[in-house]
Amino acid sequence: MNYFTKHQINDHIWQFKDPMGVLVTLIIGKEKAMLVDTAYGIGNLKGLVKSITDKELIVVATHGHMDHIGSVKDLVKLYDSKVYASEFDKEYINGDIILDPYFNKNNYRFNFIDYSNFNFKGIKIINTPGHSKGSVCILLENEDILFSGDTLFKGSFGRFDFPLGNFKELKNSINYLFSLNENIKIYPGHGEISLIKDEKVKNMINFY
Repeated sequence: MNYFTKHQINDHIWQFKDPMGVLVTLIIGKEKAMLVDTAYGIGNLKGLVKSITDKELIVVATHGHMDHIGSVKDLVKLYDSKVYASEFDKEYINGDIILDPYFNKNNYRFNFIDYSNFNFKGIKIINTPGHSKGSVCILLENEDILFSGDTLFKGSFGRFDFPLGNFKELKNSINYLFSLNENIKIYPGHGEISLIKDEKVKNMINFY
């Protein structure tokens, strides 16, 4: 039995969902592939990726919580992948406040960067602090697709009561997302897809 279920969004984007509902996205470019988040580290994610593409893989974490970075150690071993996380989550990942007792920071190797300098053609990484200090969203500019991590969900928004979370920053981040093209499809880190135009009207953040 496969741990992950897989769904093909289009001819070059796949999503994998684990039994807890965490979503991982594989974007296949002309020369390289990008994996957005890696789930808990349970199941054979590396084998699943390998079955779809053998292109050089880079990994981008939308934030540093364990359910999004758990498989990083396995992917680094298999691909010698470059794994990126926001410099603003470095304190969380490398410090002593990560929320999972099974996390051993010595098993993980991240490149902590300022995403404003990130260069991957057609992909814009947007700093969206609030759920964590280093939370980001990934916008495919030519396809009107946004991978929103745990910042924005259909009808709701990410928790802000974790260490280094901040509601005011989260609300500001979501208001910025609401200023984007209203036809952008939102693919969150958990749950169903939505559209910017629908969330501008229906999302619970509007009541706070």
